[in-house]
Amino acid sequence: MVASVRLRAERPNLCLDSHTTTRNAGIWLVSVTSNLGKTVPKNKCLLRPTSAATNVGMCGIAALLSCGTIPELPPWPVWAGSSTSKTCTTQSPLSTNDVAQALERRGPDSTLHHTISIQGGVGETTIHLLQTVLSHRGSPPETLASDSGDALLFNGELYNVCDNTGANDFTALQQLLSRACREGDGLGMHALGALDELRGPWALIFWHNARRRLYFGRDCLGRRSLMLRVIRGTGLEILSIPPRHALHGFVELPPIGLGYVEFGRHGEVSFGALVSGSDKGMYVSFLPAKWLRSGKAAEEYKLTLLDSATKFLDRFRDSLQRRLVTNRSFTPGYPRYGVLFSGGIDSLFLAAVLDECLPEGETIELINVAFGKSDDALQACPDRANAISGLAELRNLSRTARDFDLRCVDVGPMEADETLASCVRHLVHPCDQLMDASIGTAIWLASRGRGYSYDARLDLPGQNKQLSCSTARILFSGLGADELMGGYKGRHRTIFRSEGAEGVKREMDADLSRLWFRNLGRDDRLIADHGKEVRHPFLDEDLISLVTRLPLVEHVCDLSKPDGVGDKHLLRRAAALVGLSSEATRRAKRAIQFGSRCKQRSLLRGEASRCHGALITDGYRVDATCRSRGLAGEVSLKVHGDQGGGGALCVGAADEEGAARERGGARH
Repeated sequence: MVASVRLRAERPNLCLDSHTTTRNAGIWLVSVTSNLGKTVPKNKCLLRPTSAATNVGMCGIAALLSCGTIPELPPWPVWAGSSTSKTCTTQSPLSTNDVAQALERRGPDSTLHHTISIQGGVGETTIHLLQTVLSHRGSPPETLASDSGDALLFNGELYNVCDNTGANDFTALQQLLSRACREGDGLGMHALGALDELRGPWALIFWHNARRRLYFGRDCLGRRSLMLRVIRGTGLEILSIPPRHALHGFVELPPIGLGYVEFGRHGEVSFGALVSGSDKGMYVSFLPAKWLRSGKAAEEYKLTLLDSATKFLDRFRDSLQRRLVTNRSFTPGYPRYGVLFSGGIDSLFLAAVLDECLPEGETIELINVAFGKSDDALQACPDRANAISGLAELRNLSRTARDFDLRCVDVGPMEADETLASCVRHLVHPCDQLMDASIGTAIWLASRGRGYSYDARLDLPGQNKQLSCSTARILFSGLGADELMGGYKGRHRTIFRSEGAEGVKREMDADLSRLWFRNLGRDDRLIADHGKEVRHPFLDEDLISLVTRLPLVEHVCDLSKPDGVGDKHLLRRAAALVGLSSEATRRAKRAIQFGSRCKQRSLLRGEASRCHGALITDGYRVDATCRSRGLAGEVSLKVHGDQGGGGALCVGAADEEGAARERGGARH
């Protein structure tokens, strides 16, 4: 098929002020123009209704599209981790076998493959759809396609599409998308409204057979990885994780709504239509306007501090309950759930509420990672000391004599370097900062969970540590608490002193907006590499809506007060309501790279020094200009002062010191 491909952006009601931008500004499409041809599905046996089961989580998805002329992606700064020259590659297209092998680590339970051929003109377009499944909530689907020929690839959990847990996320979402295509404008604005109402993390690829469109997108926070690259002149590849030998050209797909490739419906559209008149649109936040705090008039609230803490605790309990659905029954000695546990206020509060939500007798695994050259150095790590004291706190607090198993993951310099070189570098791409290398190594080793039980070591002092791997396939993370409640004490306090509460609001909006490429996609790839799934109860939609509506200084964070008191004081009050001690609720933040001491290990001087290329900067606040040093020299991209909620920053630099200043690190 002779085809020409053009990209364009549909931006209805686009408002360039980041404080009022809605996700409706984010529809963009790739239209493939050719002679109208007939869509011929191969593997016709796949075209039958998906069997209804219970909810099922799926962890690896991919669409490999080969056709005529494919142009480069537009030079948007939002293509995280790439420069304009790297969004398109001349490398050979990926084989389905290579992609299946890369995805199988994310979904070890089953693999599905569906092929679609679109014939017409003088050639053929082929679409390979692949999905690997990590089944937490029922039997995997037997097919990817319905009897109408629509095919859905889905990675995530949806908490509000089914009336009960006997329904099926996969089937319900497929029906929702197919109905939106029939009733609306071809899955444009109509479907975006429906997708914006979904609760839970998701990434999807959807083939609509009647309209011959391939849709793809992520939830507005970007909690599940989805990457994309163009093979110049031959194809487009969209997948959860690329093979380690073929990273060149892959970028994170921004959570801007829905993109689609269309076959034979539209005429050519020039690149000039991509950004309508201004580059400001490149920097607006992808988050719903209701979550952005800066620029809004203060709302009148009659809630007391006790009221807001109680509401927060109730919403957090609801968030955890929604994330506890699994099809695995508990077996003594084989925990189903784990917490990435630093012993800080975020993970300690999470574990305490999880204790309230789980049935009596269920073990909770607390996974703690520490780096050091000797046993004394390992035990002296701040996060290890906090984890041990946190374990005692949880056991004293538990109303059911809960079995908390503190799993200690000890990492020496050699293991850290080997892990980075062989297991981590390709997973953190395109987030290739040195900071990502150290944090990524810590997260990968913690989520693998190969360590020893702290209790067993106490029972047998002086004995060799008995190492084993964690059995928990669902891991809870405290990510999001710092972004929501002012937890980056150095950066947030500096801005508070110079710009006051309004400056902190802008920075916190930006923190939440940047999570998709700074943390979430990277962490999803790292943890899913073990066939496990990360869940983020602090990033629940209802919880975010509550916290971002509360008056910042009065209820959420008061940075005029000392560390451990003013930062995240909404969370600290809720922790006190749960019953945590004043010592625990006043625990100050320590970023993972410092608490676990992964930053001090040789990996930052050795293997990580070779992590280079087109890297993300974390941006500097220098005269409202976001700077990056790319491979071709220094460039500056303007970011207007009223756009603190922007989710897009510069690309192209590898400045570790700047990253450390801006990021403040991720938390367990």
